[in-house]
Amino acid sequence: MITVLQYYISVSYIWRCQATLLTLLPQLMRTLWILTIFVPWLAGGQRFRTWEGGYIIQISPEVSIASFLGAYPDLSRHVSGALEYGHFQAIYGTFDRRIMRLLKPGSAVVDISPDVTVKIFDVQANAPRHLARISQLEPLAAEGPYDYVYDPSGGKGVDVYLLDSGINPTMSEFGNRISHGVDLTEEGFEDENGHGTCVAGIVGSETYGVAKKVNLINVKVINSEGRGKLSWVLQAIGYVIDAKTLSDRPSVINMSLGTPRNSILNNAVQQLYDMDIPVVAAVGNADSPACSMSPASASSVLSIGAFDDRHDAIASFSNWGQCVDAFAPGVNVVSVSYQDGSPIVYSGTSVASPIGAGLVAYFMGMGDSGQQAVQRVSRRETLHYHN
Repeated sequence: MITVLQYYISVSYIWRCQATLLTLLPQLMRTLWILTIFVPWLAGGQRFRTWEGGYIIQISPEVSIASFLGAYPDLSRHVSGALEYGHFQAIYGTFDRRIMRLLKPGSAVVDISPDVTVKIFDVQANAPRHLARISQLEPLAAEGPYDYVYDPSGGKGVDVYLLDSGINPTMSEFGNRISHGVDLTEEGFEDENGHGTCVAGIVGSETYGVAKKVNLINVKVINSEGRGKLSWVLQAIGYVIDAKTLSDRPSVINMSLGTPRNSILNNAVQQLYDMDIPVVAAVGNADSPACSMSPASASSVLSIGAFDDRHDAIASFSNWGQCVDAFAPGVNVVSVSYQDGSPIVYSGTSVASPIGAGLVAYFMGMGDSGQQAVQRVSRRETLHYHN
């Protein structure tokens, strides 16, 4: 659709002006640049809204942020913040289209994105079967009891950063292994949604967790309504990089969230890969190609889909395709309720992803590097046996 629109505008513009292509080329290229930026935003706005007026501009690492802003003084007055980590740098703020038109396509601007909504992937609420399934090679019987066979190290000494809706840490299931990292929602660290506590329980709770001795770091980027900003996620990535540098401990990130494919987010998570910080992400619950979502579409991410371990088949809701690295149990998975810590059942790729993250942390606790652990998990394709 974008290609067709660009062609139509180009031809009609030339015809009306009755000028030569050579004369119109600079104006035409600028028209195509603006169109290429704005049409995808408008097309994707029905499901994942843009936070009004908010944009993110990724800047080439060959140009300093200071010099870039010096070239665009009108832009600099509206900047809310800057991001710099690895080879990634960007600015974000509230810019109107008049200001955006000042930007010139070229080497200084890598990409532009609206500060789109990042959403958790919806889940349905209602030793656990999902743990038994990842520790046994053969399909499970229809009814328990089940055994979870695992190394007692349990990911000890590994930090798992949960970019989610918060964690309620008071339950005995977590012991003293939860710490608060950063809250970008300004709601406070408590989980008022339930999604984050559920995810934390699957990664590392005593009863339901894959890696029962990991450190769980609360990085809140999702509000009580289940929504966040892309700029919050990008800031959270910077926080994790700084925290990992200070602690020098093996670290993993879980993102049971997503937004329509976004190259700025995919470029940002590449910096984590380069620092040997594995990112595990849910692929989404739309029964559609996983390559349409970020961060799951990033090649540096371990992207996890959901399968139904009662039938050993891909779950009917799970996204699929070449961007899925592995499938984990995602139907009727038991975790902890954010309200009182009681058992609660969820389904979705949001609960499959923390199984993958827990396994990566488990292998890192046994001495694997981050990339080695990711390779060990992805080679299995279906996470039903980790010994």
